[in-house]
Amino acid sequence: MAATGNTTLDAQSKEFGGSGFTFESGTTAITAPAGTYYAAYFPEDTVIAAITATNSSGDTLVGETMPKESVIYGDITAITLTSGSVFLYKN
Repeated sequence: MAATGNTTLDAQSKEFGGSGFTFESGTTAITAPAGTYYAAYFPEDTVIAAITATNSSGDTLVGETMPKESVIYGDITAITLTSGSVFLYKN
């Protein structure tokens, strides 16, 4: 969906996946095709093998289990799973 110039409408469109998403349920490395993903939603318990986010800090998420229905927000550029699945929402 193209930007409308209405910042509220554009933000709501983005929030509800208006820019699209990528789904992965295996161990294939996923890299953002252009720019970044702004959110990762885990519909089931999921273990992260690798993740790159441009604006993150603190301890690594590698090896961590993301609980069912959890979300990570940030500028995510790449992710690989050990198990589980993820919806990656495009910027």
